[in-house]
Amino acid sequence: MSIENKILSPNLRKIKYCIANFNIKKTNYIALKPSQLGLSGCDSNTIYTTDGKMPSGLRVNFDTDAKNCSVFISDNTKFSSTRISMKSKNNIVYIGGKSNINGTAFITHCENDFIIVGEGVCTVDDNFWGTGFNPGELGNGIVIGDHCLFATEIVIRAADGHPVIDLATQQQVNKSLSAVFIEPYCWIGQRVSILKNVHIGACSILAFNAVVTKPASKFSMLSGVPARSKSLDGKLWLRNHSKECQEIYDIYKNRYYKLEWPALLSDINEKLGLLKLKNH
Repeated sequence: MSIENKILSPNLRKIKYCIANFNIKKTNYIALKPSQLGLSGCDSNTIYTTDGKMPSGLRVNFDTDAKNCSVFISDNTKFSSTRISMKSKNNIVYIGGKSNINGTAFITHCENDFIIVGEGVCTVDDNFWGTGFNPGELGNGIVIGDHCLFATEIVIRAADGHPVIDLATQQQVNKSLSAVFIEPYCWIGQRVSILKNVHIGACSILAFNAVVTKPASKFSMLSGVPARSKSLDGKLWLRNHSKECQEIYDIYKNRYYKLEWPALLSDINEKLGLLKLKNH
């Protein structure tokens, strides 16, 4: 088993749920070493691309402590003013195909950290996604599902900046217990912050300036500081009315709406029926 599969194995089922075509099979890529690309950093680190070229608009930095790190770039992904910074051992960054990544900083801070981004993901500008210092456990990360849309000034932090210690036990109490997961087809609005241990269900909308600290189910609207979640009540966002965006909309409407809402309505009707019987 490769080091990448070993690190990701505890989260692999969730990753494949969020990213339909997730693929880190190295035979599907061409390996590039930092020295080949004129980059600083140890040649135990590798950048994998499908065409053997470094994409324009992307800068990759391997710090002195970065060893055995891997960056995977899939087909037809475009970058502008984007950087990947790897600061420790065995870090992984994966960017899915047909994505459009603009003005985004990806930073992996600690050993075995990872950032996994799905297909068709779009960032507008000025995003900061970091695994964070002092997670308390190895293998912290961020997973972004297919076809998520990110506005500007968005922060994702998968760990707090400093440990908080219980004085009686001398144990860290603010550990990152799980990676941050954003399921497919979520719309994240301007100036949203997403913090450690958060899992956001598919087809959700995160409103302007929300600070998300707790999980949310599919078809949720999250707003406020800290963010509160409420149901979208059978509504689904659409990026625009182009044919491509309509086709993507239909994929997720068919995938999730038919699964979620009949069961929910059945549950509501059952409860209403029981309430009527009780009142009689």
